[in-house]
Amino acid sequence: MKHILLFLCALLFALTGNTAPACNEPEQLLAEARTATNAAGSVSSGEMERAMAEARRTMETTGREIERAVAEARRATELSDREIARAVTEARQAIDAAERIDLANQSLEELNKAAREQIVRELGLSTRQRREFEPIYKAYREALDKAVDARAGASGADEATQKNSLKAKLSNIAATAQVKRDYVDKFAAVLTAEQIRRLYNTEGEIGTNIKRAAFDRSSRTRSGRLKGSGRMVTQDWGKAGDYTGISAAAFFDITVSPAAKTISVTADDNVIDYLVLERDGGKLKFRVNANSTENISVSVTVPASASLREISAGSYGKVNCKMPLKGPSVSVSVSSYGSVSADIDTPGAAKLDVSSYGKFAGSVRCSDGELRISSYGSAQAPVECRNSCKLTVGSYAKFSNDIKASDLTVEVSSGASVGSTLTADALTMRIDSYAKFSGTVTVNARQAKLTVSSGGSFNGTFSGSSLEASVGSYGKIYLKGAAQVADATVRVSSGANFSAPELRVSDYDLTVSNYAKADVWCSGRLKINASTAAKVTYGGPCTVETVSDNIQRRK
Repeated sequence: MKHILLFLCALLFALTGNTAPACNEPEQLLAEARTATNAAGSVSSGEMERAMAEARRTMETTGREIERAVAEARRATELSDREIARAVTEARQAIDAAERIDLANQSLEELNKAAREQIVRELGLSTRQRREFEPIYKAYREALDKAVDARAGASGADEATQKNSLKAKLSNIAATAQVKRDYVDKFAAVLTAEQIRRLYNTEGEIGTNIKRAAFDRSSRTRSGRLKGSGRMVTQDWGKAGDYTGISAAAFFDITVSPAAKTISVTADDNVIDYLVLERDGGKLKFRVNANSTENISVSVTVPASASLREISAGSYGKVNCKMPLKGPSVSVSVSSYGSVSADIDTPGAAKLDVSSYGKFAGSVRCSDGELRISSYGSAQAPVECRNSCKLTVGSYAKFSNDIKASDLTVEVSSGASVGSTLTADALTMRIDSYAKFSGTVTVNARQAKLTVSSGGSFNGTFSGSSLEASVGSYGKIYLKGAAQVADATVRVSSGANFSAPELRVSDYDLTVSNYAKADVWCSGRLKINASTAAKVTYGGPCTVETVSDNIQRRK
């Protein structure tokens, strides 16, 4: 509205031949414009049009200037947003770098002080709670120190020293456990049960870090290679809590057990303090904090979690899950000689990825499944998907066992092999690059589509109402069995071979190129389009639409 009034005022001044005063208030400007108009009297129509044109040009120029100013403001705002985002990112990186403290360079006193502060932060204590908690915690730490036998850290080559050291370590475990039990009631006066649980879990992680830092200081002159001693010890790492994922890194052998109550770790006595458990977004990640290792052995038993839905294992890591994975969706990843044994039973989607000599064993039940096996990986698991399932096997990988799905897609390539019984309402299968399929295929409702090329081969029993097959580039399809098939459309390219001598097909549409071969059985209409260098043999009481020397009835 203000802009309209300013425009009208400018127009009135132009009509009277006067210059508008420098004023941004419409009311004042309008009053002066009225005075100027009354003084000027009537204005001719030509002057009126000329004044109107000048006023329009003025307004257009002002509009362009406003648009240009708005555009510049927008660019400045966008630039400012980018600078703010960059500054926030740099600040976060600086905070992360500051938090990655080199424990090996801190004194034990500094480490213990930092540990106390970390525990207070972890528990989320109020000022009042902290005042009441700190004296109890100080007494608790003193009781733990008194309970520990220093001989547990002694080392020696003779059998007696090693035996006494092991006895001392076992005594320490029992003594510290007793102190923790004794202080549960004392902590309960200040903390909730959940806070007490978090206190003990956090203490276990901090204690491991402190021991590792002390060991680092005592062995800085040693080689950076961590070699297992062969003397196995066991530690209790406390409750696992509710977790959604578990990851096994190099040489970890992890068992997820419904019978376990706490995390139990068994490893070489000179390795166990280098083992790390990271909790990352609900996932438990086990790893060794060393640049290189040699001849180490790590076994971990983890209590089962009903929320577990993701497992990964790599670099010779192993996970054996003794409970079904029943999350809303489940993902399992195995690589680099790792192995996973687990049963997947989810109402949602299941994803299985096995590569680089990894191995999976178990079973899969889901709504929709995606299975990818590659690079010499292997999977042996019955699969049942209520809706769709896609199996991709490549690079000399292997899959074996039965698959059932409403809509099934199977792709096998690059020397891979599948041995399976496939049952589906609709099937699409592609085999190429010297890959192989052997087994049984049953398609209950819709059409089966088979494509084999580049030296690939399909060798199995087939049953279904309709078949569409394509064989090319020295591929081979050999269909066994005498199932009744309503119709089949088959394309056989140069150098390829299609053989279904017993399959009871009513109507065939067969195209065979030069140097290709086809052998079929037909009871109805047999339509053949064969090149001169092709060879077709057939059986059954069919009507052949095309007759030539290279199309012959089987004797």
